Amino acid sequence: MVLNKKVHQNKEKNLISVTKSSLEHNANFYQRIYQKICPFIGPAAIVAFLLVYHGYLIAAGIHNYQKASPLIYVTLFFWLCFVINFIVGTKNFKVVYADFAGKLNDFAKRRAFVPITFKLAFAGALFAYTIVESLSEPTRLTGFGGYVFFVIFMVVFSNRPRKINWNIVTSALIFHYCLALIVLKWPTGRWFFDQLSQLIIGLLEYAQVGAKFVFGFIAGPPNICDLAPVFIFTSLQTLIYFSAVVALLFYFGIIQIALKKSTWFMKVLIGTTPVESVYSWACTFLGQTEAPLVIKPYLEKLTDSELFAVLTSGFSCTGGTVFAAYVALGACPESILTASILSAPMSLACSKLMYPEEQETIIKEEDFELDHENEKGFFDTLCSAGVALVPTVFAIGATLVVVMSLLALLDQIFFYIGDLIGYDGWSFQMLFGYAFFPLAYIMGITNNSNQTLLVAQLMGSKTAVNEFVAYDKLGQLQKEGKLDPKSVLVATYALCGFSNFGSMGIQMEVIGGLAPGRKTVASKVMLRALCAGAIACFMNATVAGILISDPVVCNSANSNSTCFRIPS
Repeated sequence: MVLNKKVHQNKEKNLISVTKSSLEHNANFYQRIYQKICPFIGPAAIVAFLLVYHGYLIAAGIHNYQKASPLIYVTLFFWLCFVINFIVGTKNFKVVYADFAGKLNDFAKRRAFVPITFKLAFAGALFAYTIVESLSEPTRLTGFGGYVFFVIFMVVFSNRPRKINWNIVTSALIFHYCLALIVLKWPTGRWFFDQLSQLIIGLLEYAQVGAKFVFGFIAGPPNICDLAPVFIFTSLQTLIYFSAVVALLFYFGIIQIALKKSTWFMKVLIGTTPVESVYSWACTFLGQTEAPLVIKPYLEKLTDSELFAVLTSGFSCTGGTVFAAYVALGACPESILTASILSAPMSLACSKLMYPEEQETIIKEEDFELDHENEKGFFDTLCSAGVALVPTVFAIGATLVVVMSLLALLDQIFFYIGDLIGYDGWSFQMLFGYAFFPLAYIMGITNNSNQTLLVAQLMGSKTAVNEFVAYDKLGQLQKEGKLDPKSVLVATYALCGFSNFGSMGIQMEVIGGLAPGRKTVASKVMLRALCAGAIACFMNATVAGILISDPVVCNSANSNSTCFRIPS
């Protein structure tokens, strides 16, 4: 009996050991299989997603091509970028490009007149095309006088006029004009950016869902005539929402990848350094306060000219977070979007005219990296980005309260001074108008002196105060019908940027905080950079006035023709 029991126990032990070894063998087998197929899981998932997505896209196009066309064209655009990036990244292309670039540089050194002649011929062709295209409306060509004046002005007041690298400057100006032709003149380009701006507006409108949930009817007031929404509870709330969206794009590294890829193209097309190129485009997404964080590790290593280019881009750009605020005040979303894009190459051209490079850059292309690692989690990034912008929203609101009140007070003081000697209509903003009147005129506002004066006042208000005040006044002038479409167009582009005296303090604090060693240099060139940034905005407006023959005026987002009027 005892013997049988021991035999039975031994059998159980053997069975357990066999089962255990079998399980270990099976586990090792499955682990080996998993290790073999693991590298293919990610690509297989991507391929499966692309197949499903493109199948859905084909079905949507067959069902309703008109509705699906924006998504189809955006997909084609991303595929084009992917193919170009893939080709540029191949080893064979790099070898061929390096060999071709070396031979081209050697040839340019031996025959210096050839690249100059080519650029002059290309610029002449662009000029001839513009003249022929504008024959039906020759008044558009008056902007060329302003264009030439701004270039001459920057050369005369340049830090080192003889050190100007005309190769970089002319490349940037030609690239800017070609980009303007694509986004402003080419029908497909205009349609694409129109669709893109509408998509952005649709994305930003979802901010009102959260604003109405938190603030109730204050964010979504009843549809009563003359009852305008409260600005700080409607349009400014979009800043919080969009900052969270940008933070997520930054968290996943999408913005960094796009910016990093831009360095090669900007080097080929213009010849600027990686830091200058990346910052000029980063500013169009993030604005002058967040964009310096992208290049924070390199700020202390910048040359004086590179630092000046960073400051100029900060003054000429407009961040995506304030996009909805400008639109809510009456600006066309298409104009704001295109002005923001055009500001990148123009700011580089203006900075290299006003402050040419005299030093050798320390930061090489192969050493330049954009880190997209984030210690915060997904939800932490999402929430902290919105919370971080709350003080900014209230700061903008407080600034507008103070500035608008002081402007009204100053207007009344000037009115009183003029009234004492028998002159009615004097105002503080009238001084801006007379100061900027010549600039507005040479930019193409020549049809009516009253409109030229009004646009000049807007330009002065934007420079002396800020762009919010100027866009608010522009929206009022549009509602009152005091500006024609051409004047509204030029004003919208001229006001699109952070080039005002208040932004000087912001840039000083941001750059000084991130790079204390460069604060002294920044303070010395800050006013010159403000001038260069303002000129970049004015030149964008000048080019838009030259190229656009049929400007479209957008109504304010707050306008409503079917409101309910309370009987008195």
